[in-house]
Amino acid sequence: MQTDHIEVKNSTLIANEAAFGTNELKLMTPQGIFEDSISPTRLTRMDAIENRTTPNENSNGTLELVMLNTMLQMMARLLQRQLETPPGTSNDNATSAQLQITTTPDLTGTLPTYSGTESDNFAQWKTAVESMHERCAWTEAATINAGISRIRGRTATWHRTTGHLHADWTSWVTPLKTEFDKPLLFCQWVAYVDARAQRENKTMTDYIYACVQRIRRALYKLSDDDVVDWLIQGVWSTNVKPMLVAFHDLRRGRIAEFLHYAQQMDKRDVEISDEKKPPAVNKSSKLSERNATEPTTITTPKYARLPADTCARCKRKRHRAINCPDPDTRTEDEKAAAVQRRQAKSSPEGINRVAIAETSGRRIILLQASVNDITSQALWDTGCAVTLIDQQFAQKHKFEVATDVDCVLGGPFGNSCKPTGVTQARITISDNCATVEAKVIKNLPYEVMVGLDWRQAIPFDYIERYDHGIHTIEFIQKLKKNVCISTSSDSDTQPSLSNFATELSTVNLVKCESIKYSKKMSSATQLKRFHEKTQDTTPPLHDNSAQSTQAPLATDDR
Repeated sequence: MQTDHIEVKNSTLIANEAAFGTNELKLMTPQGIFEDSISPTRLTRMDAIENRTTPNENSNGTLELVMLNTMLQMMARLLQRQLETPPGTSNDNATSAQLQITTTPDLTGTLPTYSGTESDNFAQWKTAVESMHERCAWTEAATINAGISRIRGRTATWHRTTGHLHADWTSWVTPLKTEFDKPLLFCQWVAYVDARAQRENKTMTDYIYACVQRIRRALYKLSDDDVVDWLIQGVWSTNVKPMLVAFHDLRRGRIAEFLHYAQQMDKRDVEISDEKKPPAVNKSSKLSERNATEPTTITTPKYARLPADTCARCKRKRHRAINCPDPDTRTEDEKAAAVQRRQAKSSPEGINRVAIAETSGRRIILLQASVNDITSQALWDTGCAVTLIDQQFAQKHKFEVATDVDCVLGGPFGNSCKPTGVTQARITISDNCATVEAKVIKNLPYEVMVGLDWRQAIPFDYIERYDHGIHTIEFIQKLKKNVCISTSSDSDTQPSLSNFATELSTVNLVKCESIKYSKKMSSATQLKRFHEKTQDTTPPLHDNSAQSTQAPLATDDR
């Protein structure tokens, strides 16, 4: 304890000695907190530890007193350190010394990546890494590690094979530039720029920035006019291109002016699209109201395939339509069509057969016809090239059929059918009669199908009309042109000009049976117009015998 008092006496002076004299520092030994205890300033290190861990037996053992004792001991140590400051050093400088710690975040993830492709820019990538090296005060090892972490693809493969041999940044980035940052050839540069065209959902401003960046990448220098011409070629909208061309032809300015004009057009397009947008409607409330008021119904498509155990009439399960308790509401025509469909499915030749019901509601034309003096229903088929007769109809009426037929008939859907025979059929529709060689077909949907050969055999053309739900066919006699050339027999006179006359026979219109039809069919427009012109007045026939009594035509006096 004597040593402690000696050090205190020989210590530095306190700050107030300049005003109150140079007196020795006299420390009064304070009385301990507890009776017969030693002052904290006179305790050694071991005594302090013993005092801290082993409190006085006379103390109450409360936590507050233990903490107060420990705090006083710490203050005594702090005072002792201040008194032990070396000579020539003030207490203010000793207490003001601070430890400054500066940390920088890891910004490696913000650097761009480099893959060594044509779309990557080596100069921009290198500049970004070196600028980060200067700002963050990276070492050479940290810089090269950051560069290695931001390479991809071919450049990463190059580093694993060759680049790992270089230790510092400069020696590593130089061969990387030599290997991948090669100048583009002219053809490569043109293809590289042309590939960057404007997309449908991108603005012209974004397109111009990206395309100009590609143009400036190569060493080839272009004027602003050439660059603008190149930019206009890649614009997506065909309506905007003429406006850009007109602006460029009038101004012939810099790229910045062209970019400003494109920005104005983008702004206008955005305003127009905002005006066209319909107001937002909350559909959830309407749907909830509808679901709350309307009953839920499940609609089945008309021609949807039903399961095997489901009735086609009532849509209930566990029975078929033939045993359905509900009444059959189909018409007679629908029942007949169903029978024909079942027969077509059951027959072996049903693959080339067309099942069509004989009803006026279908898109067909049925006419009253006479086949070999036998009354029948004939289908007016405008797409059929030959006339067809059903085999059962021919056998029933004992037609003479030649069975040695070597031909195949093609259908409209790529299917084919071979006739069973050929017969001579004299078909009469209205007052028109013609004999054709009809092909006999097995399981034909109709008794007779009138084809193109019969329509060409009769001396009439036909016109299909549709008026107020009534479909009619009108026959008009075909036109005949006769040329009459008259010459003068007198040798003294010059031959007169040729006289041409056209003989037009009387128009014969025959109306067939009117049939209701649900869809308007095509008609011969020219014949229809001709009939409308000649319906009221018929042109008189020219009499060839009277031509001799007429005044001679004017002749040429040459």
